[in-house]
Amino acid sequence: MARRVKCLTSSSSLWACPILFLLLLFSFAYLSVSQFVIPSSQVAIDQLALISFKSLLSDPSEALASWENTSIHFCDWKGVVCHNLGGEARVTALELENLTLAGPISASLANLTFLEKLHLRENQLKGPIPQDLGLLSHLQTLDLSVNSLEDVIPLSLFQNCSNLQNFNLSVNSLHGTIPGNLSNCLDLQFIRLERNMFEGEIPSDIYSLPKLQDLNIWHNNLSGRIPPEIGNLSSLTILSLAGNKFRGSIPSEIGNLSSLVELYLSSNQLSGSIPSSMGNLGRLTILYLHFNNLNGTIPLEIGNLVNMQVLVLGGNHLSGIIPKSLGFLKNLDTLILSGNQLEATSIAEWSFIYALSNCTHLRILEANANNLGGMFPKSIGNLSKNLQGLNFFQNQITGSLPAEIGNLNLSAIIVTSRRSLCPKKFRQHLPCTADNLKLFYKHYIPQPHAAGIITIKESGPLEIHLTALKLLSATT
Repeated sequence: MARRVKCLTSSSSLWACPILFLLLLFSFAYLSVSQFVIPSSQVAIDQLALISFKSLLSDPSEALASWENTSIHFCDWKGVVCHNLGGEARVTALELENLTLAGPISASLANLTFLEKLHLRENQLKGPIPQDLGLLSHLQTLDLSVNSLEDVIPLSLFQNCSNLQNFNLSVNSLHGTIPGNLSNCLDLQFIRLERNMFEGEIPSDIYSLPKLQDLNIWHNNLSGRIPPEIGNLSSLTILSLAGNKFRGSIPSEIGNLSSLVELYLSSNQLSGSIPSSMGNLGRLTILYLHFNNLNGTIPLEIGNLVNMQVLVLGGNHLSGIIPKSLGFLKNLDTLILSGNQLEATSIAEWSFIYALSNCTHLRILEANANNLGGMFPKSIGNLSKNLQGLNFFQNQITGSLPAEIGNLNLSAIIVTSRRSLCPKKFRQHLPCTADNLKLFYKHYIPQPHAAGIITIKESGPLEIHLTALKLLSATT
């Protein structure tokens, strides 16, 4: 015993204690292997989770060929992102977009306990969303969009979602209701559920998400009313509820969404008037309200939307005159007022045309299928030089097209009137009294006339319909 102690306390070379030297050498070798060769149990679980995930998929393009190469560390497999956490490489992101992967999503992904991003969009994944994905408490982005996923959204996805920011399940075959426990996800910024088959109402929890920027749930079967609480989403920049079955009026509180840039409420069953509070949405660039049952007049406050580029109000029951305040929308590109009951007979009521001459970026102006009457004002020739389409079909316009319309560089004009519509100076290019109308192909003429001649009947109204066409030039 004394000798052994002496050996341990001696400052001499380790060679003097061969047994101790061997023990220490074995100890260091063991530590080296355990730390740098043999993975810890948690790292091994990450690797096994990935292998299990792939085992359920077909991979016709062999996008995951690297996953089968045993000489490649799993952190270097295609689409796998790792970070050093606590001295170990852990999977933090799985980015496998548009790789034609097909099959179900394995619940084994829930074992990637440090996963922050799961991007599987634009594949051919099918089946239900695994409930166990709700265990991923570090998850920030879940993007399973553009697949063929079925069944409902598991409630468990929102039980450990304090870090979740981006939630995208759009373009799948999901159904049922939108879960109502979203209040656990206070960091949520993007919710995209469009083009599924969801039913029921928007859960009230959504209106309590302070950071929500994009709420996109168009083209589902959602119903109910848009509640006043929508005005609580002060960070919202995009709101798309189009293509559902929402009914009732548009709440005036929608005017509280001062950050809103795009608003899509089209193709619903909304009724009542357009709230004047919409004039408070100074950042708005796109407003779709078409194909509803809205009535009343176009509010003058629409003219406050100075950043507006696309304004679509067609397919409603709007009445009254078209407000001159539209002329304040100097960035306007597209204005569609078709299919309403808007009126104009006097020069004063047609003054919106003069006002629109301030919209120098205007390319499309459609006001067909309204109650517009009287004569076209000469100011129509002052419209934007960028104007490509002008549609006043199915109105009660009389008289002649003013010669000033020749100032425009139109590629499409649709109007209805009598043959006297055409001014004399354009009869060489637009022969209203002839039995044919010579046109120059630009894209496509639906009639089977190789020479580009469309026959016009002498009796009845003359329809000048040059959609995607161009008038024959004087030099042609």
